[in-house]
Amino acid sequence: MMSLLKVRSLRFYSSGFRAEVLFCEDVRVKRALSHHFQRPIPLITKVTGLKYDLVIGEVRIQNKNFNSVIRNDRGHSFDRRRELLNPSLQAMFINCCIKREKVLLTSSSKEDMTELVKLHLMGSGKEYPTHFTVTTTTSNRITELYIIKMDRLLELLCGSLYEQATNASPVRKKPGTCIHLSPYLYLQRKGGGRSDKRADDVQSKVKLSGGLMGEFERLVLE
Repeated sequence: MMSLLKVRSLRFYSSGFRAEVLFCEDVRVKRALSHHFQRPIPLITKVTGLKYDLVIGEVRIQNKNFNSVIRNDRGHSFDRRRELLNPSLQAMFINCCIKREKVLLTSSSKEDMTELVKLHLMGSGKEYPTHFTVTTTTSNRITELYIIKMDRLLELLCGSLYEQATNASPVRKKPGTCIHLSPYLYLQRKGGGRSDKRADDVQSKVKLSGGLMGEFERLVLE
């Protein structure tokens, strides 16, 4: 177990960072993963600046965290960049998310969006995430842990893509300031204060809700 001083210091970090630290330290997590992978898990290493957050030997994990058992539907960021490589989607992003014009559809194809999702989720490096996990934390303690193979998650997300990207909200059906690629995926302007020099960056977000979470395996923490 972590020291009380270390637990208190985690309050000053984001919920995602805290969850990753707890992930590495919690013996219940190691025990659950050991059972899942059918081998001992002596060490989990936290890394930064890559498409994955945690390393267990050859297993590379991207983790997303809910900071309570009450999950919201606003989405979790899995990529941030200056601009989109696809010209059509980049033009739509500028018009809808920065200029806030009422452009409903882009001419970008489903194939274009598939390539975007693959790049933003997996990265362009030789070593990409092999698994995706979701944690729930309450009071600096991991209370739930779910896992799925990254290839399977990618298959599900690409299979959910619309025929065309749109800035019409799936719920309100009206033009908004996000670009929706599927019921689970959307792009938005990062935003921030006046001092933020990268407020116009593109963020890719995934909604871990509904039928998508039903594809994850829940691991028992004990």
